Amino acid sequence: MKITGVHHSTIGVSDLECSLAFYRDLLGLREVRVWEEADAQLDLIVGLEDARLRIAHLDTGAGVVELIEYAHPKGRPISPEFRQCDIGPTHLAFLVEDIEALHDKLRGAGVRFSSPPQERPNGWKATYFFDPDGTTLELLQEP
Repeated sequence: MKITGVHHSTIGVSDLECSLAFYRDLLGLREVRVWEEADAQLDLIVGLEDARLRIAHLDTGAGVVELIEYAHPKGRPISPEFRQCDIGPTHLAFLVEDIEALHDKLRGAGVRFSSPPQERPNGWKATYFFDPDGTTLELLQEP
């Protein structure tokens, strides 16, 4: 027995349509599939009663990002006190070809960033930014 790979990474969202506009339309991820799920077996898998999910799979070119909106039960928003050093999922990093151009495009669309792209001593460039729900994401450019 061994793990053979990663199938997808999931981001919980409050409004699937709003998040699709961000991840698909603004970031340019390709929509693979959008669907709804609700059944007793799903309740067992996620450990919640009467779970109703709206799900989207988006192709990054190097894997799948899954967006999940819990229609029921509704999830809690990210705490305003959440910090990058807190325990649990903290961010998802996207490899990009031109970090400055994408940063400028996203800032022009009103996306919030922690800083302009920063060049690290190893030549990598990086910056954090935030989706409509406040989930931290990263743009990362190889040297």
